[in-house]
Amino acid sequence: MSKTPKRMKKLSAIGKAEKSKWRTGFKKWMQSDSFLRVLSVVCAFFVWFLVYTTIDTTTTTTIRDIPVEIDLSGTIAESNGLDVVDSEQRYVDVKIEGKSYEIGQLTADNFRATLSVTDVTEAGVYTALPINVERVDTNFSFIIRSVTPSTMSVEFDSMETKTFDLSVSIPNVEAASGYLIDSYSVTPSTITITGPESIIDTIDHCVVENQDSKVLSESATLSGTVHLYDESNHEIVSDYLSYENTDYTISVPLYQKQTLPLSYDFVNVPDGIDASKLDFTVEPASITVAIPVGASSNVSKISLGEIDFRKLDLNKTFTFDIPLLAGYLNLDEVKTATVTFDSEGYEKVYLSSNNIVLKNIPSGYSAELLTTTVSDICMLGKSEVLDDLSSSDLVLTVDLSSVNITVGEQRVPVLVTTTDKQQAWAIGEKSVLIQVTKDSNG
Repeated sequence: MSKTPKRMKKLSAIGKAEKSKWRTGFKKWMQSDSFLRVLSVVCAFFVWFLVYTTIDTTTTTTIRDIPVEIDLSGTIAESNGLDVVDSEQRYVDVKIEGKSYEIGQLTADNFRATLSVTDVTEAGVYTALPINVERVDTNFSFIIRSVTPSTMSVEFDSMETKTFDLSVSIPNVEAASGYLIDSYSVTPSTITITGPESIIDTIDHCVVENQDSKVLSESATLSGTVHLYDESNHEIVSDYLSYENTDYTISVPLYQKQTLPLSYDFVNVPDGIDASKLDFTVEPASITVAIPVGASSNVSKISLGEIDFRKLDLNKTFTFDIPLLAGYLNLDEVKTATVTFDSEGYEKVYLSSNNIVLKNIPSGYSAELLTTTVSDICMLGKSEVLDDLSSSDLVLTVDLSSVNITVGEQRVPVLVTTTDKQQAWAIGEKSVLIQVTKDSNG
């Protein structure tokens, strides 16, 4: 404990010696050249700052690439349906003058350049429309000395929207051997284009094109791009045309060729008549069709329709539209066919008959013939058959099962046949008059 005060005195003496040594070093540094240099720089900065901020010195600078706005709102141009088509330049440079410490902080965002369109009243090119520049979001004081360029050339036109049908071009797509490409379709099938009227009016047709090389053995869908053409088939390319849809799908159905015979059927063939023994000429006898790939191919003929035997007269020709199944194509492009009865060796004879038979009278009704004889029945057949045919060979059948009978007198059709089923038949339709009564107990 007795050594502690001595030690404290020793440490205090050392501290005083260190402080004295530091003061001596600092005085020497302040008297040195390096100190004087640092002090000179600091003083010079403060003097410069004082002059820069207080003395009214001005300078000039150029603010570049200020975008030019073209606003037609509320103008005559807008009321006349005009819009900007083209302009030679969209940016200006502005030369300004002011305090350098202020204007040095300005950028293009502190300026707004607008095109004066008060003189625009109709479509056309305006070569010297003035450009106005004003300050934005700044309180700095400066003067706009010049605007470069000070005017702008701009084209105006009426804007139009028009819808065009789309066609397809796939020049490098072909069908494999034995197959056929007949037509294509595109989805969507129309295009709506908006643009300057002067350009829209030059569009003649619009085509969805695919230039890929393909050999198809099955139906396909392809992508395509739209190309616009004028009436001379020159392509129209313009940045001022717009349309919404850019995705177009081309459908390419593939077909297989097949030749099919034309056939027909008969109705109202009398009993005993063998229609297969009659000769007919079909023109054309067959047609070539295109059957969609993947569709059923078990069709062996094309049925034209039915021939009513009661209308089968000498050299009679029946005309039919040629029907096709859905999706089939008629490659011969023949729309109708004829079936002609070869009546060589056939004759006609007119007979009368009173051999009238009523059958299938509905239950609860009675029927009585009022007609006793049917005259002028035209019979057609081979001459050797008609030579032996007489009125007694005819049977006139009234079948009431196929008649909607009513009480009272009623005319009903008759079916003419021959007793020995000779190869002869009646032409036209005959009828008789009957009296229908309702049974008292019905």
